[in-house]
Amino acid sequence: MTARTLSRVALLYAALTVVMAYPFSLHPAAGVLSIGTDTDLPIWALGWDVHAFTHQPFAVFDANIFFPWRHTLAYSENFIGSAVLAAPILWVTHNPMLAMNLLSLLSVPLSALGACVLARRLGASPSSQRSIRR
Repeated sequence: MTARTLSRVALLYAALTVVMAYPFSLHPAAGVLSIGTDTDLPIWALGWDVHAFTHQPFAVFDANIFFPWRHTLAYSENFIGSAVLAAPILWVTHNPMLAMNLLSLLSVPLSALGACVLARRLGASPSSQRSIRR
């Protein structure tokens, strides 16, 4: 798969994500899809992870919950992998809700692009003219 094809596929998936997630995709800092603990945890965890990366990178699991217990971030999802992508957004905007929403929106085209690359490597053809044998 060439770089040109990859960029076209990525742009297509990004455009589809913006269209399908409208109006959420146009105003990701304005709110969350559902209010409650399902969004509170990722917002807090991303904020904590980025704070820990900046101030105490070797104690990222010593989160500011369940004091005096140690390594409390390990009690739940830690979102450290996502926090690596969210860190620049948080450093610039200081808005953990925006960072979580942008990561959620970004995950759709990145997953689709990864699936496309995997399918090609496994031998899938870009042509829709392929016949299916039964």
